[in-house]
Amino acid sequence: MRRCRILLYMLCLSSVLPAQQTLLLDGVWSFKPYASDSCFNVSESSLMTDWSPMIVPGSWNTENMYFSYVGKACYYTTFELPDNWNLPCSILRFNAVYESAEVYLNGFRLGRHKGGYTPFEFDVSRYLRKCNEIVVLVDNTYKRGAWWPWRGISRSVELFNMMPNRILYQHCTNMIDFDLGQIALNINYAICHGVDATFGLSYQLKDAAGDVIFQGDTVGIFVSCLGDTINLRQSFKIPIEKVRLWHFDSPVCYQLVSTLSTSGFPEHVVSDKIGFRRVEIKDAQLFLNGEAIRVNGLNRIHDHRAYGNTEPISLLRKDILNMKSVGGVMARIMHAPCAPELLDLCDELGLMLIPEIPVWGKADPNAVPDNPVTKQWLHEMIVRDYNHPCIIGWSVGNELAMNIQDWRMLSMTKEQQQYVCSMADYIRDNLDSTRMLTYASFTAFRDSSTVDNEPASFLDIVSVNCYGVADKQLEAVHQKWPNKALFVSEYGKEQIGESLDATLSDALVNTYDSIAALPYVVGTSLWSYNDYRSDYVGSNSSQSRSWGIVNEWRQKKQAFADLQKMYAPVAGVELFNNSDSIKIRIKPRPKGGLPNYILRGYYLTLDLFDWQGVVIACIQFCCQLLNQETIPLSLAGY
Repeated sequence: MRRCRILLYMLCLSSVLPAQQTLLLDGVWSFKPYASDSCFNVSESSLMTDWSPMIVPGSWNTENMYFSYVGKACYYTTFELPDNWNLPCSILRFNAVYESAEVYLNGFRLGRHKGGYTPFEFDVSRYLRKCNEIVVLVDNTYKRGAWWPWRGISRSVELFNMMPNRILYQHCTNMIDFDLGQIALNINYAICHGVDATFGLSYQLKDAAGDVIFQGDTVGIFVSCLGDTINLRQSFKIPIEKVRLWHFDSPVCYQLVSTLSTSGFPEHVVSDKIGFRRVEIKDAQLFLNGEAIRVNGLNRIHDHRAYGNTEPISLLRKDILNMKSVGGVMARIMHAPCAPELLDLCDELGLMLIPEIPVWGKADPNAVPDNPVTKQWLHEMIVRDYNHPCIIGWSVGNELAMNIQDWRMLSMTKEQQQYVCSMADYIRDNLDSTRMLTYASFTAFRDSSTVDNEPASFLDIVSVNCYGVADKQLEAVHQKWPNKALFVSEYGKEQIGESLDATLSDALVNTYDSIAALPYVVGTSLWSYNDYRSDYVGSNSSQSRSWGIVNEWRQKKQAFADLQKMYAPVAGVELFNNSDSIKIRIKPRPKGGLPNYILRGYYLTLDLFDWQGVVIACIQFCCQLLNQETIPLSLAGY
């Protein structure tokens, strides 16, 4: 006899839709590796006894028993529907499973998904019972890259109960016109048409306090073809002075709330965080809100020995704050789509990102033109993440090249070059025509690479990974594409090492200085922020690549403070004092230096200590004073 085990569930109650629910299926599932499909029978899954408990979401590689297991495995759980689960449509959503998943509900095969970092879902309305069983067959044998492919159901599993007519997504774009002093907003809706009816759509733009800045509605939309997806666009304009623009130093966000009604009855509400900012490339320079900027960042690998890539929000917040504290404000950050929670924090804390799909390295089998698999990954990533103001561009891959050993002769194949171009076309024409597009190259500077076998001409910004003589590499790229802005998406030299005493090498500091002297480089991103698990060539015996300014447990190395000094927005601070006064001299970066941007909202803090080390005064200077080269301060009374 089958048992029903009730997992943790959460009712998402709305004042508009009190019946709409979400059942969160996270918790302890049952887990079992298996060798091949022929030795596993889904219909017998509940009768098998040799199962292990496994936390969902999570990675089985964080468990000692399965620390290095690669292969196929089965997840199994049961759940019971709440008594008030009575709306006609139910959607089962997996937010990420590495790397491919085949899903069964109550013995019915729902389908298969390939791709380890993006969400997928099924309409399960006709398969649900009071007591239910889920079986997920996971295959993680596919692997790319030097990072560790943490395996399993890595993000939450959710079951939604809703009306059949619903908003699939709302994508908001804004075009800022500084000359006219206004912002043109376009909201593109995708609406699932499950029941024939007359639709109404209303929307509100709210600030952080919940006050409505703008609102509108549309009524009388009638569609007769059931099962279709309705695409609807709403446009309006607001004066710039009604909002504050999003900037990495002042990341102000707003809430867009839309309500879908059918025959006058509200059926579905969606709410998304948005921000207003203008990012563009002009004359080989990067502009944010009309200001030319040169900025730095760090790549962060979603990796932790205790959590895998299912990282708690506390760890994500600590990491983003750490990166901000060393002057990191822009990065490609990772070779795979990010966790939504990380993107939310980047919106909130101010870190500009260029997310990427995991197409990587020599002879990647997915680097073929018009590949439906990579189109699927791009679609799932961009549809999910479209509204995040922190995202300023998209990358379609990293370090593609022909499979030869002679590094001096490396170049992309014609097929790989066409892959990049076809994916850029796909994004522009179907997903997002408003953001910058790029691809991270480690061949563009080589003699064997030309405008014919590199896709740089087809991209908005050229991303280059530099681990050699960086300035010479970048000068070679600039000679080939003199009108393109360059972003150093990765760089390193004599990588940092495991010890907490490890420092940035002189070679790496000199590399950075040589990059900073090139005016067509708009920014850099160090590889990497954190040490991470890897079995790639060059990793140590403990399966670690110790290239970070923090180790795998987020302990700071001496390199953290070194990078903080190297990335500081000012060249330095000098103190001159005598018995009763002190002068503070701010040493600015040279004009056109790196980093280079206007300091707004910055403070200089001065702590005064007595001879016993006790703080006797803490004085803070506002950003306006930082425009002065020297600040006099009387010490009378201290």
